[in-house]
Amino acid sequence: MILAAILACFAIMAGCITDSGTGLPPSENPKDYFPMAPGNQWDYKIQVYENTPLFYQELSWPIDSENSIRQSVRGIYYKAEPGKTYELSLRVKGSAPKQGPFQIAKGVELEILKDSLRIFDDDITGIFWAPFEDRFLVNQVVTYSPNSISAPHNPWGGWGQEDGHSLRIIFFADEPGIAISTGTNTDSTLFDSVDYNVPGYQGAPCLHFIREVKAGEDSSELAKFFTEDMWYANGKGLIRLEQKIEGKTSMVWTLEKFTPNS
Repeated sequence: MILAAILACFAIMAGCITDSGTGLPPSENPKDYFPMAPGNQWDYKIQVYENTPLFYQELSWPIDSENSIRQSVRGIYYKAEPGKTYELSLRVKGSAPKQGPFQIAKGVELEILKDSLRIFDDDITGIFWAPFEDRFLVNQVVTYSPNSISAPHNPWGGWGQEDGHSLRIIFFADEPGIAISTGTNTDSTLFDSVDYNVPGYQGAPCLHFIREVKAGEDSSELAKFFTEDMWYANGKGLIRLEQKIEGKTSMVWTLEKFTPNS
């Protein structure tokens, strides 16, 4: 853990910011691939394979208005069993004037309707999407109770400060080949291409992103390198996610149903 200012800026890992588009047909807007209207609901089926899926997150716990303690956390989804199928249902609860460390006017809060794999911890206090309009970059912000087991502990017991939070870039509008991180080189997201051959969406343009989490310093199972390929469809958002651990598929999310304004 180190003391650091809360990171609210983003590092460009490759190339430079441009305004020349994403490779989509001229009539389409990248924002249409990430619908955020209140009431929108996504129902996913998650298939687990032989390798147990991994997670990685960078947590920040505020000390004061300028400093925070930061943690890098790796783990497995403990409920995952090879060959089993799980359910995840998310819904946009409504607008949210504050999203963890951000105050983005068009930010929204999500609610979890089903999460049989426990993708999200039980001790979270909120899930938010914070969209930065200048390049339509969307951060997923998850806030955590200061009394959670993930919180730092002082000599007198619990943390006792404000909620902690994690940030992850899940979508942005730019040219293929651009990768962005939240300030470290461990976790980055690449806009790979416009893909016309996604299962169930053949012939339709889908935006393909690849999250890459570098290997940790030790040789444990938790420290392995993994990727998450994510595909977004017009009017539906995330339709498919495939995690691979050192190249081998560990889990696949498939959008079973999208309900607008439910």
